[in-house]
Amino acid sequence: MSIKILSAADMHLGRTSSLPGNNPRPSVREGLSNLVRYATENEVDVLCFSGDIVDNYNNFWEARGPLQTAFDEFKHAGIEVFMVAGNHDFNVLASMVQENRNQHVHLLGKNARWEVQTFTKGQESIQFVGWSFNQKHISHDPLADFDDRMLKPDIPSVGLLHCETDSPESKYAPVNTDHLIKTGLNAWLLGHIHKPNVIREHEPFIAYPGSTQALSAGEEGIHGALLLSIEQDGSLENRKIPLSPVRYETITVEIKPHTNQDAFRMAVADVIDEKSPKLLDESDQPEYLIYDLQLTGEHENPLQAEAWAQELADAPPLRPAGYPQSNYMIRKLRNHIAQALINLEKLAQEPSPAGELAKSIIALQNGKSTEFLDKLRLDWKEKQRQLQNAGAFHPVFRNEDLDMSGEKERAGEYLMKTCKTLLENITNQMQNA
Repeated sequence: MSIKILSAADMHLGRTSSLPGNNPRPSVREGLSNLVRYATENEVDVLCFSGDIVDNYNNFWEARGPLQTAFDEFKHAGIEVFMVAGNHDFNVLASMVQENRNQHVHLLGKNARWEVQTFTKGQESIQFVGWSFNQKHISHDPLADFDDRMLKPDIPSVGLLHCETDSPESKYAPVNTDHLIKTGLNAWLLGHIHKPNVIREHEPFIAYPGSTQALSAGEEGIHGALLLSIEQDGSLENRKIPLSPVRYETITVEIKPHTNQDAFRMAVADVIDEKSPKLLDESDQPEYLIYDLQLTGEHENPLQAEAWAQELADAPPLRPAGYPQSNYMIRKLRNHIAQALINLEKLAQEPSPAGELAKSIIALQNGKSTEFLDKLRLDWKEKQRQLQNAGAFHPVFRNEDLDMSGEKERAGEYLMKTCKTLLENITNQMQNA
């Protein structure tokens, strides 16, 4: 029979998730409640916290009640808790544990010293080893003080550490992944990086469970916890458990040149209707699905298309069909729509800079050239050679000839992009005049 461990990190009690406009911001207490509910309903044996459970010292009173309630529920369910402090809660977590009331809660590695405690379930045991921050910034590798002689070799071992991997200049306990591997532990459960990431699947398993609740648009994807099942031979299985009441994602809608407002609305609605069910289902139907809407393609009036999109961004939370407990909202618009170049043939007849550019674009589209394009190609080729001969690039090109294969294609792509950009700018100036 395996031991079930639920691993979480970077909860940051005291903070809220960001929502657009003046909508109420979901407190991280919701993510904690979801964590407690999952652990108690699924007969988890151990809960591990890898630091930054509390956002900072100023959030002591806001975090104390919900955290103690969680500890009480874990105790009632027979769940043991092992944790380490991170750079945000190094000066507050110990006072919240209250060991006389929470004998089932173990804060490992106080004062930045490695500590081992053993959890036993029937005939099975696991060693938990951890190290806690004792100040906000730690610039040295905690593993420099790690001594594997404190571990019993015949019992599986799991490490808890708040750190930044493979970033030697970090001020947040920089560790090397190879050093984690060489410790001989069966698993490392890390904190500090909010994006969930399994660095290594086995021998040992190394992972950041990520923030329990997504806090901002920079934390896209599924957030929650990791569920590990560990056997006495050290083998394990892991599974991501979605718990966050908020999910952030970016969606892209491609716009056609002659799209009108009705067609634009349908294009956006179709993408949202296609994406939302999958995102909601794999995230266990969170309360909020927050989108950044990215508009691409070409349109004869890109600013008009952006104004149409703003209609949706200004709307209150909307409910996807079939998901009565969930809402979606548009947080931000990113307008990457290019000016559609229409009526090029007519424009090419004009004796103007815009006409010359239109004529050049048509020629490039048909694999032909013009006197203007020939001059641009020669200029492009000369600039390429100047770049090769620049002193700063001598180490790169030493003993090598400039690879001119595909020169014609690269020049054509560059000229097409340049001509389109110039014509778009001229067209916009004419529309705004």
